[in-house]
Amino acid sequence: MKKKRKIDRSCPVWEKSNPIVDMWVTLEAKAWIEAWLKPSHEGIEYGAGCSTAYLGQRVKYLTSIEHKPGWYRLVWKLLRENNIRNVQLIYEPEKAKYLEPLKWYKEQSLDFAFIDAWHWARANCAIMAWPRLKSGGILILDNAEIKKYKPAVVFLDKQETQDRFVFKGVGRNPWTREITGKEWCTSIWIKL
Repeated sequence: MKKKRKIDRSCPVWEKSNPIVDMWVTLEAKAWIEAWLKPSHEGIEYGAGCSTAYLGQRVKYLTSIEHKPGWYRLVWKLLRENNIRNVQLIYEPEKAKYLEPLKWYKEQSLDFAFIDAWHWARANCAIMAWPRLKSGGILILDNAEIKKYKPAVVFLDKQETQDRFVFKGVGRNPWTREITGKEWCTSIWIKL
């Protein structure tokens, strides 16, 4: 009788694949972000993934927070394989402590915040990150069209911004390298 393997359901089945270092946002948003980023930028990311390595290759410093153990291991491996050493990758599975890393940063100290967080916390991450952005800094909210993230969108739309960009469309899956068929929205706010 075969022994059943315990499956870690916190990470996708493609965990053993070789993902490309890319951002899983809409294609237009990715192009905009890539043109905006500078090697001197420092930022925070909620929801680690291939974007962690992508951002880490392009900026001075990044703090990335992940709550799923499988994703954490996968991103840690991706960072090591690509010799990316300017990323502080934090594993935080506890809801009560998940938002703590944002509190480490003073107001107006970050160049960007990329929010693709744990679903229950995504809106709160965006709201808490906003005051920590410098003037001219950006907040990227992936899947901004989803109803449960509306509190973040409403909050951000009420803030003093230089502009808001709404990128609706498809993106490239870093795991399969295929263009997704499903459209979604990546929104970016530039702080005044």
